Amino acid sequence: MVEPTATSLVAALISALAHFPNSYYANFESIIHLQVERDMLVPLNGFMPTRWTYSALLFGIELQVLVYSSQPLFSHILTSAEELQVLVYSSQPLFSHILTSAEELQVLVYSSQPLFSHILTSAEELQVLVYSSQPLFSHILTSAEELQVLVYSSQPLFSHILTSAEELQVLVYSSQPLFSHILTSAEELQVLVYSSQPLFSHILTSAEELQVLVYSSQPLFSHILTSAEELQVLVYSSQPLFSHILTSAEELQVLVYSSQPLFSHILTSAEELQVLVYSSQPLFSHILTSAEELQVLVYSSQPLFSHILTSAEELQVLVYSSQPLFSHILTSAEELQVLVYSSQPLFSHILTSAEELQVLVYSSQPLFSHILTSAEELQVLVYSSQPLFSHILTSAEELQVLVYSSQPLFSHILTSAEELQVLVYSSQPLFSHILTSAEELQVLVYSSQPLFSHILTSAEELQVLVYSSQPLFSHILTSAEELQVLVYSSQPLFSHILTSAEELQVLVYSSQPLFSHILTSAEELQVLVYSSQPLFSHILTSAEELQVLVYSSQPLFSHILTSAEELQVLVYSSQPLFSHILTSAEELQVLVYSSQPLFSHILTSAEELQVLVYSSQPLFSHILTSAEELQVLVYSSQPLFSHILTSAEELQVLVYSSQPLFSHILTSAEELQVLVYSSQPLFSHILTSAEELQVLVYSSQPLFSHILTSAEELQVLVYSSQPLFSHILTSAEELQVLVYSSQPLFSHILTSAEELQVLVYSSQPLFSHILTSAEELQVLVYSSQPLFSHILTSAEELQVLVYSSQPLFSHILTSAEELQVLVYSSQPLFSHILTSAEELQVLVYSSQPLFSHILTSAEELQVLVYSSQPLFSHILTSAEELQVLVYSSQPLFSHILTSAEELQVLVYSSQPLTEEEMAKRSRVRALLTETARPEVTPPSQSQPAVVALPSQQPSSSRRTKRPRTAEPERVLVDEEPVIQPSLPPSPRPESSDRTISCWAPKLSFNDRDILETDSVVAEKDHLLAINLAKSVCLPKDMEHHHKQLTTELKSIRSATKSMILVVRSEPVVEDLTLDQPSEAVAPAEPVLPSESVAAPETGLRVDADAAFDAEIDELFS
Repeated sequence: MVEPTATSLVAALISALAHFPNSYYANFESIIHLQVERDMLVPLNGFMPTRWTYSALLFGIELQVLVYSSQPLFSHILTSAEELQVLVYSSQPLFSHILTSAEELQVLVYSSQPLFSHILTSAEELQVLVYSSQPLFSHILTSAEELQVLVYSSQPLFSHILTSAEELQVLVYSSQPLFSHILTSAEELQVLVYSSQPLFSHILTSAEELQVLVYSSQPLFSHILTSAEELQVLVYSSQPLFSHILTSAEELQVLVYSSQPLFSHILTSAEELQVLVYSSQPLFSHILTSAEELQVLVYSSQPLFSHILTSAEELQVLVYSSQPLFSHILTSAEELQVLVYSSQPLFSHILTSAEELQVLVYSSQPLFSHILTSAEELQVLVYSSQPLFSHILTSAEELQVLVYSSQPLFSHILTSAEELQVLVYSSQPLFSHILTSAEELQVLVYSSQPLFSHILTSAEELQVLVYSSQPLFSHILTSAEELQVLVYSSQPLFSHILTSAEELQVLVYSSQPLFSHILTSAEELQVLVYSSQPLFSHILTSAEELQVLVYSSQPLFSHILTSAEELQVLVYSSQPLFSHILTSAEELQVLVYSSQPLFSHILTSAEELQVLVYSSQPLFSHILTSAEELQVLVYSSQPLFSHILTSAEELQVLVYSSQPLFSHILTSAEELQVLVYSSQPLFSHILTSAEELQVLVYSSQPLFSHILTSAEELQVLVYSSQPLFSHILTSAEELQVLVYSSQPLFSHILTSAEELQVLVYSSQPLFSHILTSAEELQVLVYSSQPLFSHILTSAEELQVLVYSSQPLFSHILTSAEELQVLVYSSQPLFSHILTSAEELQVLVYSSQPLFSHILTSAEELQVLVYSSQPLFSHILTSAEELQVLVYSSQPLFSHILTSAEELQVLVYSSQPLTEEEMAKRSRVRALLTETARPEVTPPSQSQPAVVALPSQQPSSSRRTKRPRTAEPERVLVDEEPVIQPSLPPSPRPESSDRTISCWAPKLSFNDRDILETDSVVAEKDHLLAINLAKSVCLPKDMEHHHKQLTTELKSIRSATKSMILVVRSEPVVEDLTLDQPSEAVAPAEPVLPSESVAAPETGLRVDADAAFDAEIDELFS
C-alpha cells in the first residue's frame, strides 16, 4: 500500500488537476501513480516526518546528521577510509580542511563567528572541538565508515554522500540552508552553500582542479578547459548567470537562480543528477538516458523545469512567466527554431557542419548572435543599453557571447564540432548549453523573466513550452519527430511531442505551476506539483533511483547515484539554485543559495567539484580526486575561502572583506588565482596546459569573458555605464583589457612567457595577474577595500600587499615556495598553504579573525587563540609540533612547521602577563638594573647610605671564608625553616621591635648615622636575591661537589655576594649592624656560635653574613 504521507500528496496532486480535460487528467493521474509507487513513496516518507529525521542504510553503512544551530553548515566527503569531522562553534563560522596522503588540516578558530571542519585521508583523523551557541558537527565515512553530523542550531545544513556501499543521509533543519553533493567513480562532490550572496564553482581536468570562489553582491565565476576540459563561466550579480561548456562528450549546463530559482540536470551513460530545492521559489529538474525517468515536481509560484537527453533522450523546457525565452540548437540534421513571444526575449542558435542559426528576436532590447567555423559565421547582434557580444573561433570552435539585460552576460566556446548557444532572457537571468558529439545544451532560466532552451542531436527533441501573458510555442522535428503544443487556459500551456514512439506531455495546473512529461523508448517524465512553491523530482538510470524529498518551509534534499554513486544536492534558501551535469561518469553541479548566489561544478575523468557555502555570506566546500582535495573556506560576514590540491599542490583562496572573492587553482604546477575585490566585481583566472582563462567583470552588473585555445583571441568590447573589457591570449598572444567606467576592471593574462597586467582605478577595483612557467603576477590595487594577491609557479613568489579596512591576502606556493600573508584590518583573514617543506604563517589581528592551515606530508597546523572566546588545540604528526601562543582580545596567531620546523608566535598585547608574572619580572629586573646604577638616597633621608663594594683583595676574602665554607653553605640551604618561627607578623611590627632593641648599637658611615629604618626588607625579596645568587654560583651540575669548589668558583661567589650587597644595600647595612656590634670597621673574625643564633633576626642568612665580612672589612678599613 501507499504510505499515508505519499497518498495524501498524490491525492492532493490529482485533485488539484481535476479541472483539466479528461485526456490530460487521466494520463497525468496514471503517471502520478506510476511514478509515486515506483520511486517516491518510501523516500518521501523519509523526509516528511515532523521530526525531520531520516535514516537510510546502504550496504550496511549509517549516516546520522544531527543539526542544532541558528545558521551553521557542515559537509564532508571521504574516500577510502577517511574521516571528516566538522565541529563548528559560532553563529556564522566556517572552517574546512582537506588532506592528501597522510596529511592533516586542523583549523581551529575561536571568534564570534568561527567555523571548523576537517577532512582526513588514509586513516587520519581530525578532531575539531568548538564550544559556541551555534556549533555544527559532521562526519563522513566510506568503506564501512560512518558519518555523524551533530548540529545544534535553528538553521543548520548537513549533507553527506557515499560511494560503493555508502550512504547519504541529508538531514536539514533550518530556514535557509543549501546542500548538494555529486560523486563519480567513488569520488564525491559536495556543494554546500549557505549565504545570501555566495557563489561557488569548480572544474577539474586530469587530476586538476579549478575552483573559482567569489563572494560579493555581484560575483562572477568562470572556468575553461581544453583537451577534455571544461569551461564554466559563472557570474553572480543582482541577476546571476551560469554557464558551462564541454567538449568530447561533455556537457555544459548553465543554471541560474534569481528571485525564482532554477534547477536542471543532465546525465550521460547512466548517471544521475538530482537537484532538489525546497524554498519559496524552488525548481527541480532531472534528465535520464536509456530507460531513465525524469520526474519534475515543482511546488512554487514561479518554478521552471527542464530536461535534456542524448541517444533517444528528451528535453522539455516548460516555462511559465511573463517574459519567457526558448531556444534550441541541433547538429547533424538538427533544427533550431527560436520562437519568442514576450516583451524582452532573446533567442539564438549556432550550428556547425551544415547547421543553421536562426535568431529570432521579439522585444525592445533583445540581442542575438551566431558564429561559425569551417563555413561558420559570427553574427553579433546587440540591442540594449549595455549589452556586449563577441565571438571567436579556432579549429571549428565557436564563441558566442550573448548578453541581454542591464547586468547579465553569457558566453560559450566550443571546439571540434561543438556548439555555442548563448541564451539570455530577462533583465537578469541567462542560460545556455552547448553539446558536441551527441551532446546537449540546455539553458534553463527561471525568474521574473525566465528563459528556456533545449538542444537535441540524433533523434532528439526540443520542446519549448511557455505559458504567460506572452507565451510562445514552437516545435522542431528531425527524423520523424513531432512537436505538439497544446495550450489550455487563459494562461496554461500544454504540449506533447513524440519521436520514435515517444511522448511529451506537459501539464500545467496553477496560476504559476508547470508540469510536463516526456517519454523516450518507454521512458516517462512526470512532473508533479503540489503547493504554491514546492518542487519535487526523481530520475533513474539503469536501475538507479533519484529521490528528492523535501520537507520544510524552505528545505531542499536530493540524492543522485552514478555506477553505484550518489549525488546529493541539497539546497535550502528562499532563492536557491541547483544543477548537475555528467559526462562519461562525470558530474557537473551548480549550486546556488542566496538571493543572488551562484554555484556550479563540472567534472571530467573522475574529478569532483564541490562548492560549499555557509553563512549569511560564507562559503564551504570540499572536493577530492584521486587523493586531491578542494576546500573552500569562508569565514566572515561576507568572506570566502577555498583550497584545492592536486598532486601535492595546494590551492587556497582566502577572502576577507565585506564582498571580496579569492580563488586559486593549479594544474601541473600551474596556478590560477582569481582575485576580486569590490562591492560587485568578480575576477577569475584558470589555466590548463599553459593556457589561461580570464574572466573579468567590471560594473555593478556587467560580465565579460573570453576564452581561447591554440592561438585564439577574444576581444570583448563593451560600451555602457558599466562596461568590462578583457582579452586573453595563448601562445604568444596578448590580452588587453581597457575599461573606462566608474568601476572599471582591467586584466591581462599571458601564457608561455606572457604577462598579464591588470590596472584598475576605481572605488572598488580589482587587480590580478597570473603567470605560468616562470611568470609573475603582480596585483596592485588602490581602493578602500582592495585585494592583492600574487601566484607563482616553479620557484616564484607572491607578494600580497593590501592596505584597507577589510583587505584579504592570500598566497600559494608550489615546490619549496613560501607564502607570507600579512594583513592589517578590523576583520582580516589569513591563510597559508604549504607543499613539501613549506611554511604557512598566518597572522591575524581582528575582532573576528579566522585562521586555517593545511599541511601535507607530516605537517602540522595548530592554531591556538586566546581571546574573550579563545579556542586551543594542538595536533602533531610525525613528531612535529606547532605552538601558537596568542594573547589579545581577538588576535590570532598561528604557525605551521614541516619536516622538523618550528613556529614560535610571540604576542605582546595589552595584558600579556598576569600580576604574579609581572611581579616576578619586576623583581628580576630590579636585581639586574640596580647593580649598574649608583645608590639613590630616599627623599626622607639626607645622609648617604652605606654601600658595600667588591673587595680589591680577593685572596684576603678567600682566606677569611675558607674555614667556614662547609657550615654556612649547609645553613644557606636549611635556614628558611629556622627563620619562620622568629619572623614577626609583618615587616612593620618587625621594624617596631627593632626600634626598641637595646642590643643594636649606633653605627655611622661617612659622618652619617646609620638608622634602623635603613635596613627594613621583606623576606621574599631577600630570598629572591639569595636564590638568584645560588642559581648563578651553583649550577645544577655543580651542586654535588659544592664543598670542593675551585678557587675560581669561590671568587665568583664572593663577587656575586658583593653584588647582592649593592642590590640590597639596606639589608646589608642592617646585617652588619646586628652581626658586628663592636667591630663595624674592624677586620672580620670567625663567626661566633652566638652570632649564628642571632642571625635569623637580621633577615639575612649566616653564610651571607660570613661571606660579606671580608668585603666590609676592606670597605671600612
